[in-house]
Amino acid sequence: MARLKPPSRGRLTETLHLRLTNEELEFIQMISEKTGLSLSEATRLAINMFRITLGLEAVDVDKVGKALREASEKVIREAKEEGWYEDLKQEEEAWKRFSSLKRSSERKD
Repeated sequence: MARLKPPSRGRLTETLHLRLTNEELEFIQMISEKTGLSLSEATRLAINMFRITLGLEAVDVDKVGKALREASEKVIREAKEEGWYEDLKQEEEAWKRFSSLKRSSERKD
């Protein structure tokens, strides 16, 4: 049975109904860039970090980070095996270009 591609970031954001400030989005993007996690994984990590900061839940950040890294590696491995890894990389590059253009247009305003 063929595996379906993961949802695009737009659909993922719509599904989660997140209302994030620009600073929060930049923080999540920084996590993604520094750790190599996808944006959805970085978002989950950031949510857990916010929960810890607010004292809502005791979460072992090292375990969360390790689990996210393993999940990311597994998805990349499967994507390469199933042939849609390049599509994923192209989408990632398009997202980065869009984010960069959006930031530069916000600065001009």
